[in-house]
Amino acid sequence: CLKPPFDDNDEYLYRLAFTHYKCLDFDSAEQIMIRIGEIGLSRYKAQELLLYAKIQEGLENQGEAKRLYTEASDKTGDLSYGYELAAYLKRSGDLEGAHKKFTLVADTYERLPRPLKKQYRQVMADISREMAELTD
Repeated sequence: CLKPPFDDNDEYLYRLAFTHYKCLDFDSAEQIMIRIGEIGLSRYKAQELLLYAKIQEGLENQGEAKRLYTEASDKTGDLSYGYELAAYLKRSGDLEGAHKKFTLVADTYERLPRPLKKQYRQVMADISREMAELTD
């Protein structure tokens, strides 16, 4: 994937970065994400930002991870990205921030039309579980 003709294909590179991330090879995954950023002139898709955030979290670069989780969440209306940010905030010890974000996602879910709610059932189940743990 890092050689022509694939070296400029962000889809292939994303998959390669994801593979390195899943294998806990965060340094290699980060280098590939940097390459994706070069191709896109530092404009990442929300999906790429989320992966990059997870890689930074794996590298224990918490400030950059939080920035990327936030940017991914802000870039899309997909509630699962808001959930990912809130879950990160919880993991990093910002329980108040996590509670606020979980609540915001849950409130947004309640305003969705019924057909859209179906696609977020699992996200809402995860939020309910996370919120119960926060209040324990």
